[in-house]
Amino acid sequence: MSELVLNVSEKEFIFNFDDGAYDVEMSLLSENDGVYEYKLVVNPLIQNPGVMTLKLAYHMEGFLSTWCPVAGRRRQLDAQPKRCENISNMYYGAPVYSVINHNDQNFSTVALSDAVNPCKIAFYINDFEEIENLYYVISFFEEWQIESEYCINIRVDERDIPFYKAIPEVSKWWKKFYPIEKEPSFNAELPLYSSWYNYHQNPRQESLLEEMKLASEYGFKSLIVDDGWSYPGRGPGNYTLCGDWHFCDEKFPDFKDFVKKVHDLGIKVSLWFPVPFVGYSTKQYDEFKDMLLYNGEAFQAGILDPRYPKVRQFLIDTYVDTVTTYELDGLKLDFIDAFRCKNEEELCNLPDIGRDCQRVEDGVIKLMQDVKIRLSTLKPDFMIEQRQYYVGPAVVANCNMLRVLDCQFDFLTNRIGIADLRLMNYDLAVHADMLLWSHDETPQNIAKMLYNIMFGVPQNSVLLKNTNKKQGKVIKNYIDYWYKNRKTILHGEFKAYAPHMNYTRISSEDEEKTIEVLYSENTLVYDGKKQDVFNATEKDFIIIENLNDAHFKVRVYDCCGKEMQFRFTKDKLLKINVPVGGYMKIR
Repeated sequence: MSELVLNVSEKEFIFNFDDGAYDVEMSLLSENDGVYEYKLVVNPLIQNPGVMTLKLAYHMEGFLSTWCPVAGRRRQLDAQPKRCENISNMYYGAPVYSVINHNDQNFSTVALSDAVNPCKIAFYINDFEEIENLYYVISFFEEWQIESEYCINIRVDERDIPFYKAIPEVSKWWKKFYPIEKEPSFNAELPLYSSWYNYHQNPRQESLLEEMKLASEYGFKSLIVDDGWSYPGRGPGNYTLCGDWHFCDEKFPDFKDFVKKVHDLGIKVSLWFPVPFVGYSTKQYDEFKDMLLYNGEAFQAGILDPRYPKVRQFLIDTYVDTVTTYELDGLKLDFIDAFRCKNEEELCNLPDIGRDCQRVEDGVIKLMQDVKIRLSTLKPDFMIEQRQYYVGPAVVANCNMLRVLDCQFDFLTNRIGIADLRLMNYDLAVHADMLLWSHDETPQNIAKMLYNIMFGVPQNSVLLKNTNKKQGKVIKNYIDYWYKNRKTILHGEFKAYAPHMNYTRISSEDEEKTIEVLYSENTLVYDGKKQDVFNATEKDFIIIENLNDAHFKVRVYDCCGKEMQFRFTKDKLLKINVPVGGYMKIR
């Protein structure tokens, strides 16, 4: 094993690879107030040269936690890189990793320009050498091999600024390499009702229409008809019937009429498709059985190979025909992460008959770009939803809705997922996973669940027909507030605090006001600007530290929006009773 040490602009980069495997060059492209951009050029010197790692050392001082876009609750420092690595490829994660100092300050944020090819980034404690160093280690070429020159840019941000300011700037940098520009979609920011958790694979036209009448009264303005619309009964629990794509007469006897009636309620309609699947029990499986990446036994479906133009055209034509026939406003395009090779070498060595690109990732990009172009041509504000964990800039460039991964009833995972996606700072609408709770749940706990998704577009999968009067008041009060303030919530300056503690408070601020939710902190600072503060803690009070000499007003509301208290004060330190699930407005 060779170790190559390159000193570039007073930084030491340590490369490890098999003897004689690679020729490596590294140069500084730019430096601006603590932000460095380097160019790495790698040439293989032998066939199948193997894994190459790059290490960057820092002295062991002041580190608190780490951040990556798919960290979830795993943000620890560790002596084993495997335990804290960020996997990045086209289908999972993104090539960015941040080390956070005390007081939520950025210590170092490292990002790579290549968001398609697989790599791994970790930050680990090197206690075995007893030299008080911690290392970034980036692993290249574990899952794929280069045959010719490979170039990549590496951005290192060492500014002493809040981490929630450092991470969003990575997305701006990525636009140099994935330059698709798009305006935020108004339709993608509408409060949404989903048929998934409440119906699963058994949505029914009559029942769903009744739900949408209630949903319109609560303030929901968008609907996704999820899995199960194309086959009878409760469904097989897999995807063996997906692929022929005809509405099941038993469930939707007249889907066109259904869409019209939902539109008449002022609600947009989107439809679910699992993009890669042709089920074993469909006619399309026989048509495409020789154009598959693999047979997915767990799915009971073949996984289409997007390198074939015929495959891509079939999918695009299916979507365009469905959208046109039923006058749809959006599509939920699911399971894009299933487009992956089970045996990359075997697939790439197959005769090139009918395929127009070698790598699967290139086929996926072609497919999703063409889908976006065709559907956006039909309707300029057409909605396309994708979800965690495929969150890299190469794949999200072709959607305008990005949803937190499935976390039914887990409001903490919802909060963390929304915060992590918002920090990515993409030009799209970040959505919560669908809400789900028992119909015996207390109004206070429902309010807390809602506050945990405050900074994402709300999605609901609770059957509204079973909602009691007080629960209904909580939902309507929240949706009305969220929709009225969505500009501040979604487009204000986003700030998230203490990621190592699952974000103890989060806020968004614009020129009009600050909206803040307290999750495990009960103290806030008032600086004279309008503030709306929501209590999602376990305590029934909030302490206000007032930085002004002037009087200010505090109005306190319960979870249903009923005013509970009014104070007019200039106290420097003030304890206000705010019920759990309640909120206050400071003016």
